Amino acid sequence: MALKSNEKQVECGELTVTVRELTVSEVREWLQAISTESEENHETDLIDGFLFKELTLRDLRRMTDLSDDQVEASTPSQLRVVLEACKEVNPHFFELRTRLIEVGEKAVAMGFTDSISSV
Repeated sequence: MALKSNEKQVECGELTVTVRELTVSEVREWLQAISTESEENHETDLIDGFLFKELTLRDLRRMTDLSDDQVEASTPSQLRVVLEACKEVNPHFFELRTRLIEVGEKAVAMGFTDSISSV
């Protein structure tokens, strides 16, 4: 299968993983999903949320063709290769995420914690 211009393939252990660029609509859906999760006070899986500083494992799956089982069977170093490809293919997503975190940190510093959610 031919890759689209906004896709990249990387090796993750025995797997060949396709990383794709998120559309604007998918970025909106991501932002809505994290906002809804925060409002509903869902418990965060610590590994999913904190294994990597740059994104959650859920975000990684959103940008790739990896299944839940494939992510679970991979090592962090294998997933790091995939994450770096995600950063390469989705620079605008990561720039947006950084800006949102900065705004959140400023809001917390100013005492506006009721009106922000974690990113």
